[in-house]
This record gives sequence, C-alpha cells and structure tokens, in this order.
Amino acid sequence: MDSSQPINIDLGELKEQPNRAFEAAEKEKRVVHVMDGDQLAGVLMSKAQYEFALDEIESLYDVIDELTVSDSIANSDEKRFSVYHDDFERIKDMQLYEEWD
Repeated sequence: MDSSQPINIDLGELKEQPNRAFEAAEKEKRVVHVMDGDQLAGVLMSKAQYEFALDEIESLYDVIDELTVSDSIANSDEKRFSVYHDDFERIKDMQLYEEWD
C-alpha cells in the first residue's frame, strides 16, 4: 500500500474503537482521515508523526527567518558596521571636515 495515501476510517468506527485509529497511524506510518460519510471530519496522526511535523514546521520557520533577514539586509539602503569600543572612542574624537559628504 502507498505510504503517502491516508488511511480512511469512519467516524462511527473511531467512536467505537479510538485506539485502533492511532495504532493504525503508528503501524502504517500514515495519517488517518476520519470520514463522516463522504466528508472529511478530521485527521489523526501518531505522537511520533506529530512531533516530526512540529520539527519540520520549526525548521521551515528558521529558514523563512534567515531568508527574510538576508533579503532585508540585501535591500536596505542603511548599512551598519560593528566597531570595537576603543576604535569608537578614537573615531568620535575625530573632527570631520564640513565639505565631506
């Protein structure tokens, strides 16, 4: 059976034997679609599947954050530089010529 396809279970069957749906999800490594007639009523997954999904979502958010920061820096007109404290003290005491832009 294709592991990318969900297992379908009737809502009535879930009410009668709820553990069976979770056991099937764990054993088959697939999500369980809870059906109410022809309509999808919900989706169940094992704890391991849920934890894996959360880890994947967190990883995606990290990538999005990195890309957002990189894009922001690349498209910014403002440039920032770090200066060590001693260097800053020397720079702030320098007199700049007025004709410098």
